[in-house]
This record gives sequence, structure tokens and C-alpha cells, in this order.
Amino acid sequence: MRWSIFCLTAALAFADGTTPKPSPTDYDVHAYAGHFDIGAEYMVHSFSAGEEMFLTERYLVVEVAFYPPLKTDDVTIDLAKFKLRINRKTLISADPPAQAAASLTPSMWDSQQPSRISGGIGAGPVGVGVGQPRPIPGPRPPRAPEADPPGGIERKPVSPEEVLLNTALPGGPHKGPVSGFVYFPFAGKLKSVKSVELVYDSTTLNLK
Repeated sequence: MRWSIFCLTAALAFADGTTPKPSPTDYDVHAYAGHFDIGAEYMVHSFSAGEEMFLTERYLVVEVAFYPPLKTDDVTIDLAKFKLRINRKTLISADPPAQAAASLTPSMWDSQQPSRISGGIGAGPVGVGVGQPRPIPGPRPPRAPEADPPGGIERKPVSPEEVLLNTALPGGPHKGPVSGFVYFPFAGKLKSVKSVELVYDSTTLNLK
């Protein structure tokens, strides 16, 4: 597990977050925080890149965007300042993206089970199947040729770990608007969540 986290941390160096919306008012919730504006959207358990959407059942996910006064200005993001307040009392700190990504990778114990969710526990495209079919002995029936992908471009499979790392909110200094997903560990049941507040430094945004 430590080696997996190390590899994912190295991959995070290439993360560039998501594409910021035109303005903070385009997000479900927005607020002014010091010298910049913040927009946020509560994603519950989901994160995405383009048409690919994945789930992480062990985390609550918030997409956050920062907007400096001018597009040419710098904005510095400190991931350690993010908190999620549940039901007006429970305060949860954000986990590093590498740790959230590591939770999507099945362990050696999971691979020994007779059936598992393809692509990792609590991750993968919506509608992913459970388990793998057993091969049936005997002659194989002829197969029809597979159709060429649209436009003649072969589409490479995308892993949920790679998507999570690439779309996570990158910390540190940035020039102009920047956005991405932030991950908060959560082992409770969603039906018990009555209110959700995102806290960044001294700014609070009511997400639910």
C-alpha cells in the first residue's frame, strides 16, 4: 500500500485539475474569500473527466474553483485548509488525492475473493459488472468482426485512479482561475447527512 501511495503521489505532479467554469456564480455555491472568489459544487461520491464518471464510496467529493481578481493574477491553494462540516458539528479534513486514489485500488486480499467489482472497490463507471464469467469448454462459435471505433480513433481505457489524480484540485500557486475535486473521508451513511458545509480557512460555503 505504501508503494502504491508513493507511485500515485509521483503521478500527482502531472495533475491539472478540472476546467474552471466562466465565473464562480456558475457553481451551485460561491463566496468571496479574502483576495479571491470561490465556487463549489457538492458531488456526493462522484468525480469525472469529460464523459467518464466514477464513484468513490469511501469519500465525499466537492468540486472547488478559485478565481483571483484578474485572470493574470496568482492564487495560492493550501489543501490543508479544507474542511467539511457534516450536520453542523462533525468536521472532516481533506485527504491528499494520492490517498483517495489508493483507496480505489483493490488489495491482494481482494483479488483472492471469488468475485469482486471490476476496476476496484467503490470505483468504476456506473453500471460496471460484478465478477468475471467462467470460460466454457468446447469449440468456440465464430465471432463477428468488431466494429471500428467512431472516427477511426481507438479509445484507450481510463483507470479511475488516473482520472482522480488528474482532476484533483492541485495545491500551490497558480496563475488565473483553477478548479478540481477535493476528497473528504466518510464512512457513514448518506441518509444520515442532513447538512454539508465546505470550510476553507475562515470562509464557509453551505453545500447542502
